[in-house]
Amino acid sequence: MVISSIGPTLSRPGHDNPTSVRPVSASVAGRRREKPDWKGNGSSRLATILQLVRRLDSCPAVSPPAGWRLRHYEASIDVDVWLALREAAFADSPIAVRRWTPADFERELTAKSWWRPDLLWFVESAEEVVSLAGAGPRRAIGTATLAWRGSAGGGKPVIHWLGVLPEYRRRGVGRLLVAQLEQMVWHSGGREVGLETHAAWTDAVAFYRALGYREAASGR
Repeated sequence: MVISSIGPTLSRPGHDNPTSVRPVSASVAGRRREKPDWKGNGSSRLATILQLVRRLDSCPAVSPPAGWRLRHYEASIDVDVWLALREAAFADSPIAVRRWTPADFERELTAKSWWRPDLLWFVESAEEVVSLAGAGPRRAIGTATLAWRGSAGGGKPVIHWLGVLPEYRRRGVGRLLVAQLEQMVWHSGGREVGLETHAAWTDAVAFYRALGYREAASGR
């Protein structure tokens, strides 16, 4: 896969999609966990889940390059934008990811107690908007959400559903999204950010480690 050199994070028990908020049954030292990974054909295999965390020592800088812009979720039309981006970003995942519907989006995001529109972010590019028909809308090339493990306000901030279109990987989209979410955590008074990801998403694990994320201590 995996969405960009970034990786997605994992979902709550009972759902087969990668997000970043929820513990599953403990396996290795309390930080490495195994859960069934259900394929479209009904078969399953165990997937090791890593819980990673980063301590923020300063406020991250956020500076989109020319031709890119950051924006948060604005209207219901963004549900379709997010679903299409997610499907494309996870199309080459080594671990099968079920296709989502608007109902899934609502259940896993907007229906959560922590949900706010300004917690879900897109990176958009103007690189492909000019055609024979003229200029078109900006294209969403990456997305990530700041969610909460536990109750918002009293819980822990986590990176949730980070995804980048395959053709935009290794170009800084993921780093930009992570910096945006980390900056939000910093301004809210938080100094630590967590996430979960599959060990099988080796590019994702390497990406997060390069940003300073490490396996959370047992019992966190």
